[in-house]
Amino acid sequence: AVRFVIAPDTTNIPGYHRAMGPVQTATGRWGYLLEADTAPPYARVVPAAVKVEDDRIAPTLADPRLPSFDRVVFLPPDAPVNPPPVTDWPAPSLARVRVTRWRPGAMVIELDPAPPAPSFVVVAENWYLDWRAPVDGAPAQVLRGDHALITVPVPAGARRVELTYRSASYAKGKAIGFFSLVLVLAALVVPAARSWRRSA
Repeated sequence: AVRFVIAPDTTNIPGYHRAMGPVQTATGRWGYLLEADTAPPYARVVPAAVKVEDDRIAPTLADPRLPSFDRVVFLPPDAPVNPPPVTDWPAPSLARVRVTRWRPGAMVIELDPAPPAPSFVVVAENWYLDWRAPVDGAPAQVLRGDHALITVPVPAGARRVELTYRSASYAKGKAIGFFSLVLVLAALVVPAARSWRRSA
């Protein structure tokens, strides 16, 4: 879902056109501002998935023969799913998505109409292993699709995906930091209190 790209020269990126340039950037160099031909959707329903080696995903997405980004999502070979083989480009999904609630680390995505077959909801947010995504209240996997995007497999008839980000390592680090602060304060306060009692 990248709408603008800054390039150092008149690079030809499929799906983008030159919006401005040459212009001088903040670093003093000259560059060109490229804009996507169509604004990519923040979230979409994709009917199929294909496993592709990581180093081939970006070139495949940039290939002008790819009809659009709403047909297939590309997963890494180690993705813990086995999608049915794709022999031809599937038709775009009839399902539509609407983000009904959004804040950093939490969002609710409604599907209406619901997908008629098992599908994938692709969200233009960076995937990380601490994302959780119940689908209609049931636990679901959160995969890395199209190289770096959140991808959630959903069953036929799915209506709601709730994405939340909770990092166990961050929570642990926060607790350790708080405990360390308490120890430092105690190391400062206890000797001062003892000194005050002696002098009293």
